[in-house]
Amino acid sequence: MKIIYSFLIAVLLTPIFSLAQQTNIFMDYSNLEVEYFKNGEGELKNRNIETAVLGVNSTLNLSKSLDLIGAVGISKGFDYRFLSSNLALRLTSKFNINFGCGMYAIDDTRWQPQ
Repeated sequence: MKIIYSFLIAVLLTPIFSLAQQTNIFMDYSNLEVEYFKNGEGELKNRNIETAVLGVNSTLNLSKSLDLIGAVGISKGFDYRFLSSNLALRLTSKFNINFGCGMYAIDDTRWQPQ
């Protein structure tokens, strides 16, 4: 089901990707350290989780000093999907300020309430 949702999001974003001046495919590897309280037990648990993320990142130039950057991706290992957008304000040729927001959906069965 997760693959179907990811495919639908990619299809809906295809017109935006086709207008973009720069589109990149990226892969990211993360090692997450998670601390949590398990229900019914009074002690803090700790777990290390490894995950790999595959995503698409596109940049659309809005003006000489303003870019719109969007990204969508899925992960394996710690299952989540994300969608983010940023406005990049170019102050100099080597310095940008990014303003953004994003949405994450965690599908990992380890975090389902029991």
